[in-house]
Amino acid sequence: MSTTTAHILIGRSHPYHYCIRPTHVLTLHENSRPLLVLRPYPVTMPERLPDGVAPPGEVHWVPTLKHMFEDALLMVACHTGFSLTGTMAGVRRATGCEVTGHTG
Repeated sequence: MSTTTAHILIGRSHPYHYCIRPTHVLTLHENSRPLLVLRPYPVTMPERLPDGVAPPGEVHWVPTLKHMFEDALLMVACHTGFSLTGTMAGVRRATGCEVTGHTG
């Protein structure tokens, strides 16, 4: 049984309020190995599926242990259509962490 470590809502800002209009949710599961699961939002659970079959629209990635956050950002960029331009600069300012391999 895996443990859900984190949920990240992905979406656009609301035009009139200071909130997010989510389009996807990214979940980090951990046990013997980490697993990133990206689902459309709102999350709807389908009827029972055969083992090993992901519901439609759901994407599973096994991230690297050393660069899990960068893997999550890459997953969002690849599967949601959101541009991450400027995101890395914002992460550096907010956390003081340098993200290697990106110049944005």
